[in-house]
Parts: sequence; C-alpha cells; structure tokens
Amino acid sequence: GHGSDAALQLLATAYRPIVLKLVTWCIDRPERLGLEPEDLTQDFFAWLTEHRETILGRADAARGRFRAWLRTCLRNWLHNRVDELRAAKRLGERPGRSFEDLDAAVPRLAREGEMEREFDRQWARDVFARATARLRDDAAAGRLKSADLEIWSLKSAEPDVPEREIAD
Repeated sequence: GHGSDAALQLLATAYRPIVLKLVTWCIDRPERLGLEPEDLTQDFFAWLTEHRETILGRADAARGRFRAWLRTCLRNWLHNRVDELRAAKRLGERPGRSFEDLDAAVPRLAREGEMEREFDRQWARDVFARATARLRDDAAAGRLKSADLEIWSLKSAEPDVPEREIAD
C-alpha cells in the first residue's frame, strides 16, 4: 500500500491475466452490463491504484496468502460494481437494462465458493504456464537439456502417462 509505482505496476502486470479470466468467467453476458470484462478488469486495477494505501495497506502476510486477499477484494469489488449498476438503474441513469439483466449477467458471482475455486484454478494454470515458458527459455539458452524439457512437456501434457513410458 505504501510501495512504489513500479511495485504497483508489477502487481498489475502479474495479476491482470488471472483477474481478467476470472471477471470473464463471472460475467455471463457482459453486454447485459454494458461493460466488457477488459473494462471491468481495468476499473478494478484503477480502483486498487486509487485506494492503494487504504486497500493494499490492509494486506497482511500473517493473515494468509496475497492471492486469497486479492480474490476477496475482487469479489467484493464486483459485488459493489453490480450494486452501483442497480442504483444507477433505480435512479434512471442507465435506461434499457432490467434488473433481471443484471442478475443474469453475473450468475456465478452469487454462488459462494465457486469464484474462489475458479480463481485458484486460473492461478494454478498461470503459474504452470509461466514455469513452462521459463523452462523453454532455459532450454533455448542451453541451461536445460532438451530431453529434460521433453520429459516436463510429456509429464505435464499427459499426467496419466506411466512413468515407465516417459522414461523410455
């Protein structure tokens, strides 16, 4: 929360793909909200930046993992964003969209626990993809044997392949 702009940029760069995937997953039909997942993702990071000291300052390693904290922030922010859209609708500021459209646009957001599991799945996929990319870079630079990269690729692509078959 009190870090440099470079640290905040690193945070946004590292987590943006995962947040975008989760926002896309949460919002069934973005046209019902009049917003695209990319726009919502950008708005989320703008909100984090704007409230960096009060929001990011609350992150505490002693209370758990950063990604769990970020996931909770995103879930709460999305709930608040939908509430803002509802309020705008009630005030007549967003004509043409019914409350049913709002409810239908975010069906997965309401189901408790489902968003958390999807966030963790997306996180694991992203970590795995970055590790694979790093191994490919190491193999291209000669720091890793190509056979080791092939083993990694076989093992990760086909987790049910018997060890003996991979060894051969």
